[in-house]
Amino acid sequence: MALLAMVVGTRPVVTPAMVRAHLVEYFGVMEDRATVWRTRLDDFIVRFTRPEDHELVLGTPHPIGAPFGLHCLR
Repeated sequence: MALLAMVVGTRPVVTPAMVRAHLVEYFGVMEDRATVWRTRLDDFIVRFTRPEDHELVLGTPHPIGAPFGLHCLR
């Protein structure tokens, strides 16, 4: 239950904490249900503890108004 999340668009500097906050604010995934590691400057691995959260993030279009975009791959 993991995915690769890549920062897209204007590519602002994004930290793992910012990705976790993004998951909470835009998808309702609580911080204790996802772990985020940076793999490269704009790439992160997100590991979920619940399959519902994993599928929600993969199946939901990018939220409008978010400070950065994440493109998620299985």
